[in-house]
Amino acid sequence: MDVDYLREALRADAQLAGEPEPDLYERVRARRQRADRRRLSALAAGVAALLIGVAVPVSLTALQGADESSQVANPSGIEGFMGLPTRGNLSGDTDFLEQVRQLPWGGPGGELGNPPVASRHVVFAADVSGQRWALVAGTIDGGYVSATWFFGPEGANSSQLVAGTEQGIVLPDQPMTAVRTDDPELALVVVTAPGDVVEISRHVEIDNVGSISRTYEPIDTVDGIAITRIEAISGGIGISVQVTRDGRRLFRGEPTIQRGGVSDAVCPATCGFEAPDLDSIDFEDPRGLADLVPEPSWIAREFASLAAPIARPINDLSPVLLFAGPIPGATGWETTVIVVAVTLPSGATAVSSTVVASRIDQGGATFSVAAEIYVRPAGLVGIAGLALLIEPPRPSVTSTSSLLILAPPQFTSARPLGPNGVPVAADIILNDGLAVVPYLDPTVHLGLQGPETEGVTAVIGEGEVTTQYADTGPGYTN
Repeated sequence: MDVDYLREALRADAQLAGEPEPDLYERVRARRQRADRRRLSALAAGVAALLIGVAVPVSLTALQGADESSQVANPSGIEGFMGLPTRGNLSGDTDFLEQVRQLPWGGPGGELGNPPVASRHVVFAADVSGQRWALVAGTIDGGYVSATWFFGPEGANSSQLVAGTEQGIVLPDQPMTAVRTDDPELALVVVTAPGDVVEISRHVEIDNVGSISRTYEPIDTVDGIAITRIEAISGGIGISVQVTRDGRRLFRGEPTIQRGGVSDAVCPATCGFEAPDLDSIDFEDPRGLADLVPEPSWIAREFASLAAPIARPINDLSPVLLFAGPIPGATGWETTVIVVAVTLPSGATAVSSTVVASRIDQGGATFSVAAEIYVRPAGLVGIAGLALLIEPPRPSVTSTSSLLILAPPQFTSARPLGPNGVPVAADIILNDGLAVVPYLDPTVHLGLQGPETEGVTAVIGEGEVTTQYADTGPGYTN
């Protein structure tokens, strides 16, 4: 691979593309992860997001509701815990609750975006960590329930509240969660049925062979409301919340991230939080490819996507940029790949491979992003490197899938081998252990060779755990 060629090719592409919107990459990456998570749990799609943090008690005054005689009952007919009288320390303010019930919703409009006012009920209303929170539910066609959060400054009247996220279709007994990125105390709120057990896991745990797990600890609840403080690390948070009822798990998933009134129902771990500056990350770049990426924050985001779920500072994880540069992709799209790696506390290696496709047309710049995460047992990346199948985010009949080989520098060639170990193509020449070539089916692994090294086998995509790395859970599981 001619590194100078890569540099010039990407610089030319960047000049042609002009200046993209500052957060376009992050928003497109968020949309891609939203789609992946919706496939995992359609019912939880409207209320999922990544969190990591440390649980710290928050004042219980937000949980102290009015006495039963002054609580606002549910006129809407919503069943389940969402139909219980309003909870929270504002539950006795009948005028305020009625005004909140009539607020316009921030959704896409129509029946789903604005359930009839008569069908709505304020489930929770409280001042939490210096801000005002309200959760409103309403019924829509088919007997479903739609729910949305509203936020404002502490003591705000209803006109100062804004919808924090697009509402989602939920079930009447589905636990609801939220955290605001503009909250300096970073409070996590969980609203569920009285008597439910609410637990959080602060971070994912990955052992030295790549096995992934989480440990949960209970947090205090009052009348089905749990509030705790969390901490953002490495430009993101990634807690998993678990709710059980009568010994049966009802919910295990990612709380909803609210971006201070900006809609973003499902985000990656770094979405909505300030991205770490790449200059603050002490990463290795053994092949000198970092400046092939036109926006440095893209690289920083990839490191954060590996560090945030384990709640560790990026610089504690020996971050390495393994590859960055253009590769063939879909016709009409310029395709760039970024591959970063960190060493986990257990010694295992986590790798993020992100493909960014961009196109310039009369409508401006369009981006499409696909991300994969791999975990390899301790030491294996140093022995056999990585072999990754890179597919364009926007496949078509003319798309090109590429094989990216990132071997240790002592290897000078790689032999494509099929399922039975039979060669399927001529040997691939490696330059400093690197090659990008068209993928030839049915290659499944590579025999690496060097003049003074014994051959080892690199399996394509070995250790892929794309949907399990953060292990936050599928959401509502009833």
